[in-house]
Amino acid sequence: MPQWSRDRSLDATKYPDERWRAGCPRKHVPLLLRYDHHVVRVAGRPALLLTSRWTAETMTDDGGALRFEISFTYAKGHPPAPASVQEVVDTLTFEPVDTSTPPG
Repeated sequence: MPQWSRDRSLDATKYPDERWRAGCPRKHVPLLLRYDHHVVRVAGRPALLLTSRWTAETMTDDGGALRFEISFTYAKGHPPAPASVQEVVDTLTFEPVDTSTPPG
């Protein structure tokens, strides 16, 4: 069995990952959850929509926005999100996640 590197800083150097985060109003959760791992555009750049962790959170509807991430670093081949998803994404405010690896 192969031994995988556990050095996270080395991993980040070899495989940089830039992630941003936003809050989504509950009314849009079912739509964005349906298109998890589809490509959207944020700040003019393609990014992978990551909403799969919502499945457990959506069971408790407290009415607040749910946080989710997008990743600008992803394997090619993911399908583009439909226009309805992009319209929702365009209304959200994203901010970089501190633990991501900045580009360059």
